[in-house]
Amino acid sequence: MTSCIAGVRLGRVAHADATVQEAADELRQLECSRLDALQQAWWHRALSGQVKATQLLIKIMERRAKLLGLDAPARVNVKSTTELDARIEGLISELTALPLMPPVDDATRMLSQLQAMDDDTGQLYDDTGQL
Repeated sequence: MTSCIAGVRLGRVAHADATVQEAADELRQLECSRLDALQQAWWHRALSGQVKATQLLIKIMERRAKLLGLDAPARVNVKSTTELDARIEGLISELTALPLMPPVDDATRMLSQLQAMDDDTGQLYDDTGQL
């Protein structure tokens, strides 16, 4: 029984949507007819060089294009940054700020240690040159 009631409600909503769409289509058609009449009344004046008539015609054409959805939609660049995105960007910044090679002091110390190793045993010589 509940599914029948839900079906009736959905049917009513769909019918209401269709009714609203039909009314909107009729109003759109009426507005287009009005714009056509205005354009026809001012057309010859605009073609004869009357600046005001030309400006009015351009406004009529713009309104018609907007009413009918003829203009390309405006491109919008939307960047949504969530908390996780912000954290990831922060970590990337930290990583890119790190040096790619060890600092010169560390590299020099490491090189000295390698040079001070005994080739046979792998042990380091002390400051006196003794193993």
